[in-house]
Amino acid sequence: MAVTGGSGGGLMTAWMIGQTDRFRAAVSLYPVTNWFTHVGSADNGFYIGSVYRKGMPWEFPQDYIEHSPLFYAQNFKTPTMIITGEDDWRTPMAQSQELFRALKVRGVDTVLVRVPGEGHGIRRYPSHRAAILAHTVAWLDRYLR
Repeated sequence: MAVTGGSGGGLMTAWMIGQTDRFRAAVSLYPVTNWFTHVGSADNGFYIGSVYRKGMPWEFPQDYIEHSPLFYAQNFKTPTMIITGEDDWRTPMAQSQELFRALKVRGVDTVLVRVPGEGHGIRRYPSHRAAILAHTVAWLDRYLR
């Protein structure tokens, strides 16, 4: 069994690999991994902090910790591919880099695919969309055979 998703689904994919080792592989596309850094770096960060979290990170740090996949890194075991557009301001590249680094430190097989010239959703160039689908299928095929 594998797990994959993009944006909110990428967040949930990152969340799940920190909660269980039941998946043989994961592909997290343009995820939020750390609500602290998301609030200060994303184009909708302060909106997210005021609507989807209890308040700002300096007001409710525990809420941010409890809902950030990165803070469950000690549980990471699932081989994970992370894919993000380099021009993504909704879930900035740093979110993916933080997850990638945590997986590497944990010794988990991981790869970070940076897609140049793409924003959130990777929709600008059809060739990029085809490439991420090919990467996803190859990654899942590698672990689900």
